[in-house]
Amino acid sequence: MELFGPVTSLARLVLGAFGSDVDVFKVGFYAIFFGWWLWQWSLRGRTGQTLGQQLVGVRVVDVDTGRPIGPARSILRGLAHLLLDLGPVGLGFARPVWNRYRQTWSDTVMGTVAIEVEPQRYL
Repeated sequence: MELFGPVTSLARLVLGAFGSDVDVFKVGFYAIFFGWWLWQWSLRGRTGQTLGQQLVGVRVVDVDTGRPIGPARSILRGLAHLLLDLGPVGLGFARPVWNRYRQTWSDTVMGTVAIEVEPQRYL
């Protein structure tokens, strides 16, 4: 007996309404992948930090207020990283080396800055 038989059957039924030959596992993988990133960016918007940023001691805040930027703006910042910083051969991620405020291009456009804070220890 297949453990996920009922789940995959239901998913094939639902996704079949949108197309004839849908790979349920591929759709599930992409849903989990993009869901993870949206959750991380949303977490950064509320708290100023993703899980990785908590471990290394980095917080993303608004340049003017010093407060977390909110989930919607954080998601836009993440997408801006893909377009502005990663796009031109990843040079946008090197910009903090010479930028006065250590900002990437997307940080400048979105009005954010990454600051150093005390790392959180989970052990």
